[in-house]
Parts: sequence; structure tokens; C-alpha cells
Amino acid sequence: MRIKLLVFLILLCLISCNLDNGLLPTKSEIIKAAEAAGATNVVINSYMYADGRWENPSISTSGGFKIDYDRYVQVRVSYAGSVSNTAVETAIRQLFINNNFGSSYISVFANTTSLPQQPEIETYTLPSHQIITETVQEFGATSITIAAYTASGNNVAAAGGAARSNAAIVIRVNYSYNGLGIVIPSQAAVTLAIRNLFSDFTNVTASVSPTAIFLLPSHSSVITAADDQGATNVRILEYTANNEVIGEFFYGSRQSNTPIRISITYDIGANIILVQQAVRGLFQHFTDVVISTMLNPPTPEEIINALNNAGAGYVNIVSYTIAGSNFSAELRAINTAIQLVVYYNILSTSSNGQTAVRNLFTGFTNANIFVGNNIPILLPSESQIINAVNSVTDIDLVNINTYTVNNINASSLSYVSSSDDIVIRIRASRWVFTHWSGGWPQGYYQAIANNSIAANTARNRVIQLFFSMGFNPTIISIIFE
Repeated sequence: MRIKLLVFLILLCLISCNLDNGLLPTKSEIIKAAEAAGATNVVINSYMYADGRWENPSISTSGGFKIDYDRYVQVRVSYAGSVSNTAVETAIRQLFINNNFGSSYISVFANTTSLPQQPEIETYTLPSHQIITETVQEFGATSITIAAYTASGNNVAAAGGAARSNAAIVIRVNYSYNGLGIVIPSQAAVTLAIRNLFSDFTNVTASVSPTAIFLLPSHSSVITAADDQGATNVRILEYTANNEVIGEFFYGSRQSNTPIRISITYDIGANIILVQQAVRGLFQHFTDVVISTMLNPPTPEEIINALNNAGAGYVNIVSYTIAGSNFSAELRAINTAIQLVVYYNILSTSSNGQTAVRNLFTGFTNANIFVGNNIPILLPSESQIINAVNSVTDIDLVNINTYTVNNINASSLSYVSSSDDIVIRIRASRWVFTHWSGGWPQGYYQAIANNSIAANTARNRVIQLFFSMGFNPTIISIIFE
């Protein structure tokens, strides 16, 4: 009997304790409580309760169940209407008090958001790709492409579609037109015609990119233009438009900004600049044209004939290379490296053999031509050599240790053969600063090494000195020691 009584008392206590627990209102009940206070468009931004007694609210809930009445609860709402925040907060707090919560455990925050209603915005039909293309075609344009067509950042389908009148419309159109024989429309006129298709829309960005199409000159017209400037044996080695080979019988058109590359070759004699200008004039409507002129270098026979006409009795072409390869009738050049060494004998003490051969290479920009004979040539003096070395910035002092021609001291010679072996040994140095002492710079002279940059620069200048006086540069040795 006592046991039954004890069980009954425990159950009674549990029921009593359960009745004392607070019932969390549902979100709908909270909204209704706020609306009863005069709020409209009520939104519950957060609704949380504490995990344990006397802790901060941290668990989100939708309500509808019981918790201990002494756990903290927090509600945040926003609403529209003229009712005060205090009135809305009081109504929601009273709802919790009615559900057996103490007012000190309830925190309610209400904020009004009385925003003006957005006016209704009309929706209109977007023009199709075909309508836009036909509009541009009316100006005589061809090759029309719609590079971009979006509404509020979304691509517009080919058939068009619909969009609100304030949607951001972006459209870009590329097209070409025949640049010859028609009136070329202005970009502004084409742009305006496209914008008129979007008269119902308030935020339209339209742009166009036109390109003219012009007829490409034929092979025969290029050859004729070069012929008119005195070029002979003209051939076209390369002719491309945007890397597409333009054949001999091509008579089509291309856009004016198409990259054009053309290379022609012809026999020497014609003025290169005039030939290039004549050919470039055929492409006056094109903006990206590169013309290369490749000349036919003179043949060994032409070189020998030129020297014979200058009085040579015997001619020996020692070497003749183009870009490192021995001369061939198929090789072409203009700024490609040409090396020519020729010896010849004459009886006269005056000869224009060098001039005769050099004239054959008129127009070649990278030709190293040496034409020598057995006529005595005046040796450069030691002072000329020293001046050539001294012209190098990094060299301060210069002395010639030895200067020999065929192992003979050059000081005893005045004229020598252009093919004699010449050896020059030079002592050169530069000043190296170390510090200041008593207001004066201190340092020492350092010898220039034979394989240094300064030595190589000076060596080239001395060789050029001998070369300009008619010597074969290959037989001159210059040593820095």
C-alpha cells in the first residue's frame, strides 16, 4: 500500500512539474500576435531558445512544444505599418507570458520595414536574331554576325523572347561591306537602326563593328607594278591573306584588316624602295600589309665580267656564300648575310674593280664584300690603329707591341699587298678606381684580356679600318696581350 502511494505521489509531481513548463508558441502564433497589435507583412527573422538554463539562446526553433520556463528565449521580427516597435514587442512578449514563461526570460526585437511598393513593370517582346540581321542588311552590309545579345546577363535565343522594359539589353553586331562602288553607311546610322528595334526598352547598349571588303590584287598586277619600276625577272615567292595562300588565279575580296603577306624577287638593278612602294600602292585599302623584297644576287659570271670590264686580267672568287651556304642560282637575299672574297690581277696602278663589284650588290643590306688585287695598298699607321682601339669606352691606354706584315716590321713598309698576312699585338688597359686619398682618386690600370668584350669591340674596329682601305679582313690577326 505504501509503495502504491509513493508511485502516485511521484506521478503527481511529474504532472505538476510538466504543467509548470513553458509552451513555446509557434511562428504562426507569433505573427498573429504582432498582427493583432497592428503590424502587417510580419517576418520572423530569428526564433531561438537556450540549450540549458540561464544560457544564451542558441537553438533555432519553430515552436509548438514545451521547454523549461526558465530558459531564455529570443525573437526577432520585422514588419510594415505605422504601429510602434514597442507595441509589437509587448504583444509578442505577452504571448509567451500567457504560455507560462516569465517576462524576464523573453527578449523580443521588432523593426519596421515600411518600404514603398514597386510599380508594376511591363514585359515586351525582344527582336529575333533574324530581324536584327535583316535590319543591318538594309544598309548593304554582308557577313553579319551577332557577337553578343543578352537581356539582364542572359543570352537571348535566336527566336528572341521577352523581357521587362527596364532589363539591361546588350547587343554587339559585326558586319562587312563592299568598300568599292557603294556609299558606305556610318556606324552611327546602323547603331541607331538597331536601337530602334528596342524602342520599348529603357536600358539598351548597342554597338557595331564594321569592316570593309576590298578586291585583292592579282599576281599579274603585282608583277606589272614591279615591272613598271624597272624590275626584271619578277617572281612572287609568297602571297597570303590571313595565312591563306592566294593563288595565281585568285580574284576574290577580303576584309580591309586582313593580314597580307607578300614576297617578291627580281634581278638587281631596279630601285628597291620604288618597287616596294609601287606594290604597296596596290594594297592601299588594306591596313596590315608586309611586303618582302628578295633580290637575285649576281652570279659568279656577272662578278667576273664586271672585273674584266674594269681591266682585270685574272679573277679568283675565293668564297661566295649566302646565309652560310655556297652560292646557288636558287638563293634569294636582301638583308640575308652575303660574304664575297675576290682576288684579281691588273697591270694598271688604278682600278675601279671594287666599285664595279659593289655596284652589283646595290640594294643588299647585309653584304660583306672584299675585292682585292696586287696593287700596293697604303698601310694604316700605328696612330690610326691606336685611335681605333681608343674609341672603345672601356679602354684608356693603348700601346702597339708589334705590327708586322709577313713577319716584317710594318714601320719599315709603306705599301703592301692586300693579301699579305698582318699581325698586330696590342697592350691595352683600363683605369680601375679603388678609393679617394687626399682629395685625389686612387686606383690602378688593368690589362684588357684578349677574349674580353672590350678587346673584341676594338678588334672589329681595327679590322674595319683595314677593310676600308682595301685589305682582306680574313688575313688580319689582332692579339691583346
